[in-house]
Amino acid sequence: MLLRITTSIPNTSSHSLLSALNQQDVVLCSGDGVYAMEAIQAAHPELTVYAFMPDCAARGLNVTPTITSDTLSQLQQQHQQWITI
Repeated sequence: MLLRITTSIPNTSSHSLLSALNQQDVVLCSGDGVYAMEAIQAAHPELTVYAFMPDCAARGLNVTPTITSDTLSQLQQQHQQWITI
């Protein structure tokens, strides 16, 4: 599953979804969600969490790891289930 976080402050539903994910799932922080990336990484170190590089650059953030549009396309092909919150 590919879970896309687009809000800067994760809410109760996003925490519930994050807790239900497993190591094969991927979390993508995009839009204002890039502000929440470090908090998500700290709360869920077992998950693979990426930030969308163009959104980080637009907001002046320097976080890692980031992905580009090409990598996002690959992830979308690998993960047939997507949830955006």
